[in-house]
Order: sequence, then structure tokens, then C-alpha cells
Amino acid sequence: MIGACVRLSPWLHTLDVNAIARLLTLRADVGRAHPGSVMELAQRLSASASVAAAVSRLDRDCLLVAQSVVILGDGTDVDAVRAFVRGADHLLDAALERLRDRALVWPGRRSGSLRITVALDHRWPTPLGLGPTAAIALEPMTKDPIREIAQRLGAAKGNTRDDAVRNVCRALADAPAVRDRAASASPAARALLEDLVWSPAPVPPPRHTWQDRYGQHREPDRLPAEELYDLGLLLTGSDWGHGVVPRETALAVRGPQRTHRRPGRAGDSGAGRGVRGGTGRAGVAGGDPPGGAGRGGQAAGPGEDRRAGAA
Repeated sequence: MIGACVRLSPWLHTLDVNAIARLLTLRADVGRAHPGSVMELAQRLSASASVAAAVSRLDRDCLLVAQSVVILGDGTDVDAVRAFVRGADHLLDAALERLRDRALVWPGRRSGSLRITVALDHRWPTPLGLGPTAAIALEPMTKDPIREIAQRLGAAKGNTRDDAVRNVCRALADAPAVRDRAASASPAARALLEDLVWSPAPVPPPRHTWQDRYGQHREPDRLPAEELYDLGLLLTGSDWGHGVVPRETALAVRGPQRTHRRPGRAGDSGAGRGVRGGTGRAGVAGGDPPGGAGRGGQAAGPGEDRRAGAA
């Protein structure tokens, strides 16, 4: 919590009386008892419960922009958010202003940079329907499975675990190469990947193991999920573990329209695609507002199907 306060308090010191009064109006839970200092105010504003309450009252545009900033990371800049969201500039600026008024996103010391609260950074398990980054997905894995993933991606295995992690992350950060790998899959595997990049879920090996004990494919015809595993687009730490599509892969496959799925793009569920019994998810076409717990997190772009913005 101390780190969160240190992150927020320098900006709070720059606000005038009117801005503080507006902030306390919009985040009324932090002002029920008068804060004794700026540091105490920063502490209250950074609390997870208070951030959750503020997020629950955001309009659709603010939810989209807040999750975009979370994806790009604390310290990103406005231009990066603008390129990522690809919405109308005036709507993006208005959403950032509303987030700033609530001390959820605010200007950093570097011109054009944006800061976010630690609690906001952890608010969404799958912001905008994106899974974990490759680095996070690889964290629990030992060296050998990571080296095998590197090999499947056509990257150097490396001599150490850290080398292998760097090589995998570098390969997955090459968006054109990832799209080429996805394009080389069968239509059924590409359809499964299209579902997974918008609604991430762990994928079990459809035949109980991805390969046999000797590292060989046990069937001449690979099922769609197995194809994605072979291409390095599904990451798993063991032959029987669930696979996950990392964030870098999802963003590459989504292409320019990275924040929300266009209507008509949803595929079938997993039935017949190498996920036995289906994925259990219906395709979503620009459905739930971002940030809904357990609801995928797709979002309309700024100004699309948005609720009335808060003052």
C-alpha cells in the first residue's frame, strides 16, 4: 500500500481545492471522514475496495480506456493508448479526463505519460478479454518445457531458463511472424484460435496428453487444439497440462481491431475443434462491457453503444 500511495501522492499535491473537492465528490467513500493528509487521501484512493467501487460506476468508454491503459502498463503515454484504442480522439480524451477526475488514471511526471493505481492494475484478470503475458504464463514452468516451446516457435532454445524465456517472449512479440504461424494452421484450428484470442480459457489436451512420453505425436491427424500447441501458440508446462494463449499471440491475431470483436466474427463453440465436449463458451460479438467479472471483457470502441458518461 505504501508503494501505491507514493505513486499517487505526487499528482494529488498538484491539484487545487476545486479539483480535490470534485475528486471527493466522485469518490465519496474516501471522504466520509476528512483525510488528515495527502498521503492518507492517496492511501484511501488506492485501496482495492474503493477502486472497485469507482470502477463499477464507470461508463463503457472509461472501462475500455482504463483496461487499455492496464494492458499497456503503468507509465505508458497517451499516444500509445490512442494507437491501441483507435477511437475518436475527442472521445478518448473525454474518457481519460473522467478517469483522471476519479484518480484512476492520471498524468505522470513525464509529458504525455499516464499512471494508474496498483489496484486498477490488478482489477481485471483478463483485461479486454486478453490472457496472461507470455512471461507470466512461463513463470511456473521449468527450463525444459520452456525450451521445448522455443523450439516449437522456431526460436533458439538457449542454455539457461532465462535464455529460453527471453527467446520465447521475443518470438511471440514478433506479431507478423505470429500471424504467419496462425495462418499456417488448418481452418478449424484458426477458428478455435479466433475464439480463444477473444475469450481466453485454459484448453485441456483433447486426448489427455499433447504428445506421448517420447515426445512424439500419437495420432497422424492432429486435432485443432493440438495444432495450436505444435505451432507454439498454446503454452503449457507439461504434456498433460492445460494450454493458454498468451497475450502477445492474442493481440497479434486480433490485428488492428484489438479492443473489441466485430459482430459476425464469433465462431462455433469448441465442438469438433479438438476440445472435447466444446469449450463451454458461446462466441461473443461485441457483447458484455469490459471488466465484467468472468465475462470475457470484450468492449465496444469509444462512442460505440456506450452508456451515458458520468459527469
